[in-house]
Amino acid sequence: MNDEFINDCKDKSNSELARKYKVSERTIRRWRKKAKESIPAPTTKVYDDFVTVESDKVMVIGDIEIPFHSTDTLEMACALARKYELDTLIINGDLVALDCFSTWVRNTAYKLTFKNEIEPALEILKIFLTIFNQIYIVTGNHERRLARKLDGEITIGEFFSNISGVTFSEYSYCILNSGGEEILVCHQDNYSKQPLAVSRELASIYHKHIIAGHTHHLAQGYDKSGKYWVVDGGCCRDTKYTEYKSIRVNTFPKWNNGVVMVINGSPLLVDMGNANFWLA
Repeated sequence: MNDEFINDCKDKSNSELARKYKVSERTIRRWRKKAKESIPAPTTKVYDDFVTVESDKVMVIGDIEIPFHSTDTLEMACALARKYELDTLIINGDLVALDCFSTWVRNTAYKLTFKNEIEPALEILKIFLTIFNQIYIVTGNHERRLARKLDGEITIGEFFSNISGVTFSEYSYCILNSGGEEILVCHQDNYSKQPLAVSRELASIYHKHIIAGHTHHLAQGYDKSGKYWVVDGGCCRDTKYTEYKSIRVNTFPKWNNGVVMVINGSPLLVDMGNANFWLA
């Protein structure tokens, strides 16, 4: 039953409908009855406008959490991008810490303002734009702090969306097509102490190669089928600026600072330990 006929039923008689559609009035009555029984289509938004990135020379970094970022890691990322002529940067969530809105940092939050966090983030994006042709930012759990604080009135994307060369996505993932491979780059909700545990499970669900954020692990392997490679993408936050990591003792794994280059569909993991090799 098409939408035009359903709309016509609102203000046209059976005889008018019969003339318009060139059928008998008996047929029109049957069609009207069927239209009443039809379940209406949803009128809500369709959530399929996630970002798709097409590039064979990509850098993926995440969990920068400015202003607690590791300057050394970001400088390494810039040096790698220049050497290998990478043209695309994907920031895989948590560009800005937004600890000024966090309920978990009572001892430090009062020392920070939103201005203290957003201004250095904009400066770092400007530096990235001198290296990369295009920057894509997906939403991490830290980005959601602003929207949650303001009951969804605005999101952090309002501060990035007008910058030429920067694409901000409200989605926590994007699809990267590189070297004929389809890769899910995501800042998922799940965490595990075990490196690659979350990435492997994501690969089994989404049937794609995976670059996962959020865990702060830096690791590479394969899913159980051996078909898809999986990566934990490391982080760019510095523990010495992070109170709860520096003054407490617990069994959570140490964070791994590092970045991922994706060249022609293949992932290459770089940290401060092997950076000299890649930059030689």
